[in-house]
Amino acid sequence: MGQPGGELPWLVLGAVGMLAGTVAVGWLGRDATTPRERRIRAVTVALPAVGVASYVSMALGTGLAAVPADGGTAVYWARYADWLFTTPLVLFDLALLAGADRRTVATLVGLDVLTVLAGVGGAAAGTAGPLLGIGPGVWRVLLFGVAGCSLAALLWLILGDLTRQAHRSGPAEGSFTTVRNLVVGLWVVSPVAWVLGTGATLGTAGPLGVVAGTALLTVLDLTAKVGFGVVVLRSGTTVDRRRDVTAATDTA
Repeated sequence: MGQPGGELPWLVLGAVGMLAGTVAVGWLGRDATTPRERRIRAVTVALPAVGVASYVSMALGTGLAAVPADGGTAVYWARYADWLFTTPLVLFDLALLAGADRRTVATLVGLDVLTVLAGVGGAAAGTAGPLLGIGPGVWRVLLFGVAGCSLAALLWLILGDLTRQAHRSGPAEGSFTTVRNLVVGLWVVSPVAWVLGTGATLGTAGPLGVVAGTALLTVLDLTAKVGFGVVVLRSGTTVDRRRDVTAATDTA
């Protein structure tokens, strides 16, 4: 177990922000009445709640390790575990807004998990020796290639099939587009921020350095969990209200 350095204030800020965000998002979803609204609320509140655990563990030192184990730059493994849990939740929220079918949801989550695992694997390959007779440099290229392709496919699916399903749902179209654009924007910027902060290799610091890199990732994380949650809850409630109005109008 390592200990955070100059980045500690940003980790504390992240923990406090996620805690406040959990309360705020839960309060915003207090009026959820339909089963769909309640599902959206549960998933959306879970995002910053997981973030609280992640940032507290990183601030306390239990969520980080040094690579190599006998020294080196801290690796915040809790952040990667967080992404593995929360990014599928983001996609599930997006799918609920779009009224997506189960096959689309499963494909989105599968591509997302593959992106995270391949990206972390590529970063870890730089700290390891040859595996199966293949050098670490080749593994990095292969795994980062897989991560890049799966992320591109994921964004293509969001902008393509998922968007078409949202358009067919009628009242959800405008709200979905707002949330979709936020997700796509964050998921394009976040890998760049990660590379700038970590150098895309576990146990190293990128061009920004550990402190600035942690600050940037913390701000993006708060936006991706708390900011996203606020937008989703407002959008989800609006969609169901619009559907009620549309149904009442059609009946009349």
